[in-house]
Amino acid sequence: MAKRTEHITTTDYTGQKTEWEGDFKRIYSPQDQKESRYTPKLAKWYWYYANVGECNAIVRTLERWIFGKGCNGKDAEKLRKLKGNGKENGLEVVRGIWKVSKICGVGMGEIIKKNGRILNLKAINPESMTIIYSKGGIIKRFEELNTGKKFKPEEIFYIQNDKVGNSMEGASIFESIENLIENRSEVIADLKTLFHRFVVPIRLWIAKTDDEAELNRIEAKINFSYKNHENIVAPEDTLELKSSEIVSTQTGGLSPLEYYRDLIRVFITSCGIPEVIMGWGKDTTEASAKILYLGWEQTVEDEQKKVEDAIERQLGWEINLLFPATIEKSLEKDEKKDGKMEAKL
Repeated sequence: MAKRTEHITTTDYTGQKTEWEGDFKRIYSPQDQKESRYTPKLAKWYWYYANVGECNAIVRTLERWIFGKGCNGKDAEKLRKLKGNGKENGLEVVRGIWKVSKICGVGMGEIIKKNGRILNLKAINPESMTIIYSKGGIIKRFEELNTGKKFKPEEIFYIQNDKVGNSMEGASIFESIENLIENRSEVIADLKTLFHRFVVPIRLWIAKTDDEAELNRIEAKINFSYKNHENIVAPEDTLELKSSEIVSTQTGGLSPLEYYRDLIRVFITSCGIPEVIMGWGKDTTEASAKILYLGWEQTVEDEQKKVEDAIERQLGWEINLLFPATIEKSLEKDEKKDGKMEAKL
């Protein structure tokens, strides 16, 4: 009998999310019109900061290294004398504005002046403000959404994170790793189910009745027993445990915890923070840690320079943010030791 190969078909995985596709993203730049408007979006990105521990740790680690040692310089005391909400100093206000810029792409504060003299700097929720750009891409003014109050550019202290080209919007530090964050959350949810089902397995009970009321009573007793970690006692031939499916610890070679750790490693280092700075790095040698730290110094100093420039440009004050600890001297000593050893050889 001839085999009917014409009926052989293939499966179609299209739309089943087995393939990766990236959405196009264009620069949100001023349009060919008199004015273009942009309102920052904080809520989504702040949710990540508030609810995902690793996202919180990323921003706070950067923050500590950039602002933790304080500042000095010609106008450092002027900045410190600002009161913010009445319980802050000026550096703390700038620190908070910078933090918001990292979280949602844009941070803002109101510069309060009298007779040209700066009296205070108060942080503003960027979602409450609309930024109006001219056709040429220059900020014309800021408008408060609830009141319609208008602010001149010089009345708002403004930090834009990771600006690209003439974009009106900044980029959240979490935007480029959003998929990794979602993967991490999925793994945690899966692990929760895995371990929960290992401790409390799914069981099939066969009751020798089809009376719905009786079945409901049996179910309630079984659930009570589970909840209180008690045994079940039943008359003979009334209840049978048909199967007890305990989740196997064998995962076909997959290691969920290792996968989770790798995800954390990737998305933290994708934000420019070496593992050793976070306090872990099992495969990092002393020599490689020094090189990683040297690269980290450049990252911190670059961020500090951006903040210093923003303060000088918008407040007219010169300050220097202090770097916690440099490794350059240690590397110089290592080079001298290596040179002496080579000379002996």
